[in-house]
Amino acid sequence: MISLKKITFLLIFQLLILHAERLWALSLFEKKSELIEVELSSAEMAQVEIMAGWSPDAPETLIFSVKNKLVGPISCAGATVHLKNGKTVNRGLLPKLYVTPNAAKQFTVSGVSKESLKDYSVVCSCSKKNDSKLCVNPLADKK
Repeated sequence: MISLKKITFLLIFQLLILHAERLWALSLFEKKSELIEVELSSAEMAQVEIMAGWSPDAPETLIFSVKNKLVGPISCAGATVHLKNGKTVNRGLLPKLYVTPNAAKQFTVSGVSKESLKDYSVVCSCSKKNDSKLCVNPLADKK
């Protein structure tokens, strides 16, 4: 007769083997990405021109223009606007604002007048190869 300890041991051992086989099988077919998405450095952000302003027709809507002067595309996730009254307005962009090199795109943040604006920031990132410092196009054909 087999003891309860042996049955428990065999069940645990069998589960470990099954789990290990699945992990091994998945790792054979797993597609490794060469690209990582990183926030732009200060030097890179200096090459991204961000302008903000208002339309005469919409004085409560802050308009941002993001111009990309980098060699690769960037994506901007959103903006944070600090108001003079101490409040903060966050505007996430879904999908992210994708700006190709030498192009400009716009987005808006509602509820911000010229008189209420204290400061703002825009968060952008780009894709880089593991061994590169330059932004690259994640949609480009891989050679």
